Amino acid sequence: MFDFLKKIDLDKVVQPDLFALKNTDKHLLPQVIDRWHKEVFYSHIDFKNTSETCEFLFFRSLVREDYELLENDIASSVNDSNCVFFSNYKTNLKGLNLDIVRLITQCREIVYLINEKDPLIRNGLYLRVVWYVYVLQKISEMEFKVFVAFADMQPIENLIVQMLHLLKPDVQTVTLQHGLYIDYSGYETVNEVNYKNHVAKHFLAWGIETKELINKYHKDSSIFICGKPSIAGLPSVSEFQTRNNAKTDILIVTDQKIFQAQNEELADIVAIVAEKLGLNVYIRFHPSNNKNIILNKHPNFKELKRINRRYIVIGHTSSLLYEAHTLGYSTFRIKSNVHHIQFPSNLEFESCEELIFKITNFNEPKLSDSVRYISFVGSASVFEYRNALNTILSLAINSKDI
Repeated sequence: MFDFLKKIDLDKVVQPDLFALKNTDKHLLPQVIDRWHKEVFYSHIDFKNTSETCEFLFFRSLVREDYELLENDIASSVNDSNCVFFSNYKTNLKGLNLDIVRLITQCREIVYLINEKDPLIRNGLYLRVVWYVYVLQKISEMEFKVFVAFADMQPIENLIVQMLHLLKPDVQTVTLQHGLYIDYSGYETVNEVNYKNHVAKHFLAWGIETKELINKYHKDSSIFICGKPSIAGLPSVSEFQTRNNAKTDILIVTDQKIFQAQNEELADIVAIVAEKLGLNVYIRFHPSNNKNIILNKHPNFKELKRINRRYIVIGHTSSLLYEAHTLGYSTFRIKSNVHHIQFPSNLEFESCEELIFKITNFNEPKLSDSVRYISFVGSASVFEYRNALNTILSLAINSKDI
């Protein structure tokens, strides 16, 4: 295993973990490493299907309800009997993992493959890589033709995909798009791994915007435009009874915590606008947010997790803002100097007065033609995923016949 690990790009594997450690306060770093140490030693895989043979193995390391729904929507495009899901697999309810203890002892040489001078950080990364190798060993016991990574920039999925190319060269590897990716050229953020650390043979994109971004950094990647079967639980505007924006409540969709300043500015503006227009304000937080920062300042805001009626959707760079725009919602974006996917300039604002004007003068929302972001939705998207996955399956079958 060590010989194979020397042949992969381990820097891509550890980059997100390294970014997290580098951005941890120095005095807290030992506590974080200690917590990682305990997590690894007491982590087990709660998965009973490692002996199964399948055509499509869907692997997801990110644990989020909306991600699970997206994965299920995509997997529904192919025959259920051909799919096995490896997700929500981690548990710590079984005590010390002796297999991990042995693996840590056996794989000590891995530490020398990690390009990091700080011994504490290097040790933390080493523990994570050992866990990833442990999961890889379970994956390697299975027989499958196509490995579908939910997000191949995630450390564990990145390592598995790179190693599968060496261990099981006949297997076709695929990764899915799980958000709208922005080219952060010149802006230091871990989010650049979304496109720079793509390693699978095939990429299933939502639209031309992402296809062009992936192609910019990975000329040889096979890219299929498949859209998104369902959009964040958002019903299409056509399903709602038409009414004027001035009588429709506002939904704020926040960005991740690195854009906390923009989140707070947005909340402050919307609070004033809503009061002047007599509207309620709902807010859907990014999972990384500290909700209390905004809710303590604006106690009248109501947190919303599921969208079950029409709103005026206001945001900054959130994927949900663009998704709502694609479905025809009245959407408005606060301007900033932050890198973002292009948004219609007539729907952008900088002040309370400008937002009020645009809300009250935006009469009947029309289904958006922003196919650059999400080219297909609903059954049309499922059809595209079916074609893409079956095409990739054919490549896997033909490669075994050669």
